[in-house]
Amino acid sequence: MSETELYSVIHQDIQNALSELLLKTRDQHLFAIGLGMVEDLCGFFHVGCTLEDITDFEDVSELWWISEWQHESTANNRVHHAITKLYHALGDDCTDAQYIELRQHYQNTMIQVLQDLRKQGKLKNQQGEEMMVIIQYADAFDEDFEDVSFPLMNPEFLAPLFQNRFKKQKGPNLSDYLLERLEKYQAL
Repeated sequence: MSETELYSVIHQDIQNALSELLLKTRDQHLFAIGLGMVEDLCGFFHVGCTLEDITDFEDVSELWWISEWQHESTANNRVHHAITKLYHALGDDCTDAQYIELRQHYQNTMIQVLQDLRKQGKLKNQQGEEMMVIIQYADAFDEDFEDVSFPLMNPEFLAPLFQNRFKKQKGPNLSDYLLERLEKYQAL
């Protein structure tokens, strides 16, 4: 398994999951896909959230935990096999530095795939609208990763709204932006 093949496997897995999530939410407005990771080098899970789901969350913080999102993909996650193979290729004498370097490469490859899918116009919902992407560590390994990665994969205007998604400051935030979009669709 080469690092180039890792890109291809991640690309295909995300496309498969996205197709499934779009099919599952065909009568709704899928606004985001989430990729959940853990500290260990393994695959990730894929989930989606629709505008219609927003009102189901009890508070704003619950909305931003992708593990709480309702729409899960059952896409075959071949990424686990690919990244494990790259890890085993490091050998028994793998150093912490090598492991960290591989994890960084894995994260960067995921971001690159998502950037490329966005450039190709493949991160759009059924209505033709750009969807946002969130990569989140489910085990609190790197709690800042979603804040660092979000602006790299999403439309620029969303980044400041995402930073205030928990409404810790007055002013524009992503939660209110999404509620306004939902109200617009409900008014049609």
